[in-house]
Amino acid sequence: PFVKHITSVGIRTARRKPYQESQEDGNLVITTKRFRQLGPRSVVDLIPQGENLYIIFDIDVMNPSEAPGTGTPEIGGLGYQEIRECLVELVSRDNLVGFDLVEVAPPYDSSEITVQLASQLIIDILAARFPSK
Repeated sequence: PFVKHITSVGIRTARRKPYQESQEDGNLVITTKRFRQLGPRSVVDLIPQGENLYIIFDIDVMNPSEAPGTGTPEIGGLGYQEIRECLVELVSRDNLVGFDLVEVAPPYDSSEITVQLASQLIIDILAARFPSK
């Protein structure tokens, strides 16, 4: 199969049936609560290594106090530092072949803090993927 494993990190709200079906399909779901219990590095240890890594990062995993510019803000999201630590560790460990950052909605954030945070995460990912020599 083309995709061998899917891991969802930072889930706060999920309807029971899709959540159960995802797990039945062999996907790993790490809730925000579990993420905080384990910490970023331990979360990375749970994510199976594969030949290649493709990340789709949905900005609404972030706490709206740090990233309000999204269509589905929800209190209790993850913070920049813990997300950064997790992503950098993951990218340093695995062969990142692609990265999408989605759901940034500038019209919902007149302060532009969400765009700044998204830009910084992209820089963090690229710096981890292509470290200076």
